[in-house]
Amino acid sequence: MLGKAWSVSHSSAYRYILEQLKEGDILNVSRRNNVTEEEIQRMVEDIAEEITEPDLSKLKRLGIDEIALVKGQKNYCAVLVNLDTGKLIAILENRTQEELRETLTSWGKEVLEQIEEVSIDLWLPYKNLVKELMPSAEVVADRFHVMKQINQELDEQRKDVRRCSVEPQKKEP
Repeated sequence: MLGKAWSVSHSSAYRYILEQLKEGDILNVSRRNNVTEEEIQRMVEDIAEEITEPDLSKLKRLGIDEIALVKGQKNYCAVLVNLDTGKLIAILENRTQEELRETLTSWGKEVLEQIEEVSIDLWLPYKNLVKELMPSAEVVADRFHVMKQINQELDEQRKDVRRCSVEPQKKEP
């Protein structure tokens, strides 16, 4: 928890908050950390402002993820990260394929061709766009979403087994 008086540097706190936003929304992250929604929103805006022209000359592994600004409201922003350095490259106002296309194409063909791997949540519009703009890049599923899918499948299997074991056995005459 961050609390009202942070003892960590701003960049560490910002990284901490961004990590939490990957799995939650501004309201819940603010509650968990005992800060206001406005403070979390301001952090996101500060981070976006601090991102000046990032050095993309050595970008090999790109992460594309979305953060829910308000849970259940379908209000997301997209986050682009250099997976080798962990540095934030960009925060897009929304997660549309069009906005992502605009950002990626602004980097130029040379940068896109040097990217070897792109980690996404396998949302089809992102996957299609990555394949179109970076055909030689390997598309990989990010760990969070893979684990979420595995856990959902395991939960369904567990429920099926439980249903089968509680169903009354038919007796043969």
